Amino acid sequence: MNPFFRWLRPSTRFGPGGLKGRVTTLLIVVPALIGACKNKPTPIKPGAANAANGNQPAAVAAPADAPAPPPGHATVPDKTVSDSAARPPGHPPVTPPTGTAFTVTRPADPPPVPPPTLGTEQTKLEGITLTVPQGWVAQPVRLAAGMPAALAPKAVYRLATGPGDPDVVSVRVSHFPEMRALDNLVQSNLDRWYGMFQQPDGRLTAQVARTETFEAGACRITMTHVTGDMGPLRSQGMIGGIIEHPDGPFFVKANGSAVGIEAWKPHIRLYLESVRASQ
Repeated sequence: MNPFFRWLRPSTRFGPGGLKGRVTTLLIVVPALIGACKNKPTPIKPGAANAANGNQPAAVAAPADAPAPPPGHATVPDKTVSDSAARPPGHPPVTPPTGTAFTVTRPADPPPVPPPTLGTEQTKLEGITLTVPQGWVAQPVRLAAGMPAALAPKAVYRLATGPGDPDVVSVRVSHFPEMRALDNLVQSNLDRWYGMFQQPDGRLTAQVARTETFEAGACRITMTHVTGDMGPLRSQGMIGGIIEHPDGPFFVKANGSAVGIEAWKPHIRLYLESVRASQ
């Protein structure tokens, strides 16, 4: 016989009310058991369990695909867990491996542009003399295919901080005696140079050009600094100097990247300021 039903059989030990007492007890115990089964155990948080065991919570590593912090962002170390707290009691200190060191390499930056200082070399032309700043390297004068000899430059210089400089600037010095009778000499040449550039924002180059006029010796000099796009070339720059002289105008024109032109601008101005009229 099933023990459960055997338990419900009347027993003389409990007297005539034994069966009734057992049924009453069963009605009380069974609902209590059912209610206990419905109650879910309260989950224990990992931090609470660690605190109960006397251990501090370990730091959680960032996921591999987490975005990198923005440039210049300062990383704040987590000071809640020290190296000793992260190790079990009695664990020896952890030392990094002594194998091949991990290094990050990047291309070396070119050296900075030297301070503008005049050297001993001179550009001697018919009517004027200019002193070449230190660091300028004279280049051979070559005529482009089909170019008339009268349009050839009188001197060419290369301005660079080294072989790996990405912002090399070229300086050309020209003389056009036949232009001395040209009306509106300075402005017409400025307009011609401005027309070589286009501005990314659509403005006219004449509106953004930086132009100034100064005296050097017996010569009047107009210098303009222009940046913009030159056809397919982006972020280009030019500094043009017009030296007015009775024998006709002299032109000093530097071309290169906008960054290079800005860096070498003090040298180019110093070169223009060094002009002296020849006897």
